[in-house]
Amino acid sequence: MSLEGTTGGLDKGNGKTSKLGRERANERSKRELASYKYSNMGKEDLNEAIILDGAPVFIKYDIENKQIKIVDRIEQHTRILVPPSHEEYPYQPYEFSKQELDDYIQLDNAESIKTLYQKVLALVKRYNDQDEYKQNLITIDIIWSYFQDKFSTTHYQSVVGDNDSGKSTVGATFEALAYRCVNTTNPSAANIFRILGVVEPGQCTLVCDESRNMDESADMMSILSTGYDYSKKVPKTNTNTWKQQFFFTYGLKIIIGENSLNQHKARGVLDRTFQYTTYPGDSQGDIKEVMNPQGDPYRKRELDDLMHFRKLMLVYRLIHYKDAIPDIDIGVKRRNRELCKPYIQLFYGTNVQQEIEQTLQKFLDSKNNRKSTSQESVLLPIILDLISTYQSATLSVSTIWDKITNTLDGRFDDSGAFHTSDWKLYRNTITKLMCDKFGAIKVHTNTGSVLTFSSDKLAKIYKSYNTEINALLHDPLGFNSFMLMVMSFD
Repeated sequence: MSLEGTTGGLDKGNGKTSKLGRERANERSKRELASYKYSNMGKEDLNEAIILDGAPVFIKYDIENKQIKIVDRIEQHTRILVPPSHEEYPYQPYEFSKQELDDYIQLDNAESIKTLYQKVLALVKRYNDQDEYKQNLITIDIIWSYFQDKFSTTHYQSVVGDNDSGKSTVGATFEALAYRCVNTTNPSAANIFRILGVVEPGQCTLVCDESRNMDESADMMSILSTGYDYSKKVPKTNTNTWKQQFFFTYGLKIIIGENSLNQHKARGVLDRTFQYTTYPGDSQGDIKEVMNPQGDPYRKRELDDLMHFRKLMLVYRLIHYKDAIPDIDIGVKRRNRELCKPYIQLFYGTNVQQEIEQTLQKFLDSKNNRKSTSQESVLLPIILDLISTYQSATLSVSTIWDKITNTLDGRFDDSGAFHTSDWKLYRNTITKLMCDKFGAIKVHTNTGSVLTFSSDKLAKIYKSYNTEINALLHDPLGFNSFMLMVMSFD
């Protein structure tokens, strides 16, 4: 029987698979993945998924011809990326007509980061009656969310408040205006992994509302602990196929709840977070009603304004995606630089840059103040005081424990734990903290365990925690001279 021309595609007489047959078989073996956007990690043209005249497509900007091109699908060696259908979106999709695409290109020619910032700020103030610096941060992050995948790090926002304080309105504002914002209530890690996907980082902005017990979930904490870094992934095993998948977790996240994350369980996450409290106010408009106008003509016009801005920002993102980002020195280091530099870079050279910097400085000061009252910051001067008193960088564990419990206000319980107003301390966990955080070396002796500290490490920790050592040690010569003395004990 001849197999020529069949789907199997064998070459007649030689038993080899034909080129056409291999191509068809390869195409059938490729899996389809829905993706909200794709740029090959910024190396290729940016493709954005939209609904165009009712049909799902990708669009990309042709810089040379200054026009938008339509792409049905993106075929690669092992997969085919397709734009989601309307029902597959976990948020309000971007919907255009063909004529609108041309119109928005013309509108965006008159826009800049500065003018867009001013437009968003007016909308944020309309719906959020909060302190000005909080309104500014919301505005900064909404604009920045459209360019988050051009930067290597992001900060998070943590919004804390009682019922009817306006905290959920902050989430609704992001949902209406930020880049592909998914607003979830008490989300599960599985849902978040599906939303963020395996295609590339920065697929969306995430609002986690009513985030109860988020710090109790190992998977949610892995998402938050890695999601500030563009390059990070979290491995998960697909229980249907038992194959391992690597999910991108990067992206701006807004965490909303009546209480902030636990300081001990989520310390690393909180260190990457700008936190503020909302209070009841009297805003001009109700964004929740606007997003569901129920035929009211005034609310419908307001909703049209919000949707207009989303479209304006998406096309602006397409046009300016490959614009160069200036590398600048913002004068801060390490974690604080990661939290602020990308945002200042985006607004660099505009006349709103100073306002951006002042807003970020306000939140940096607040974050650093929380850090200065952390467990490590409180314990560090106690250790330095002991080193000064005993003229030695080697201290017994019992001496350290007695000094801590005699210095801090608190009480012992029946289990031997020492309770302060903020912490529950154990002798063993304090010893572990000294080794893990302060770099102490533990040695067992006949009279008990001792810890030896390094002056170099203590100096670096001091700078990091910004503790007021001088006042606590009553040292008129200052910290530098004190550290010189400590170094002689090494």
